Amino acid sequence: MGTWGTGLYQSDVAADVRTVYRDCKKLGFSGSDLAEIVLETVGAASPDSEDGKLARLALADLLCKDGMLPKALQQTALRIIESPDLAARFEDQPSQRKHRKMLDALGAKLGAAVPDTAKRKPPYVEQCDFEIGEVLAYPLPRGKWALLRVVACFTRFR
Repeated sequence: MGTWGTGLYQSDVAADVRTVYRDCKKLGFSGSDLAEIVLETVGAASPDSEDGKLARLALADLLCKDGMLPKALQQTALRIIESPDLAARFEDQPSQRKHRKMLDALGAKLGAAVPDTAKRKPPYVEQCDFEIGEVLAYPLPRGKWALLRVVACFTRFR
């Protein structure tokens, strides 16, 4: 669908970033690790694309609210805010002004934020020895069984 408004979270990319951020934060990730996982999961690895810029702004806002904003992401977000590219994607002047006002407010917030320097213990993630293609049997009530086949392994979490 793309962009549907001038607000920070009024685009598909920013909404996806917020969802993935919340899920990964519940797993115990924080700071730079959290930022890296979110950007990789959302598929916004390139900071030069429009989606990459929107993803980094949303991520910087979320990390700033939680007091975990890495210095590198803070500087990247402030550089993105200074460029006129994002506001120019709106065709009408009122939308461009509203978007620029939102970006300026975000820039002031991020500029005043103290970068996170705390070293946090990485979350414990259970490891498993299952191989792709293995089938597991799980007993159900009344003597029935559910068969679960391993179709993928996500090794990102160390």
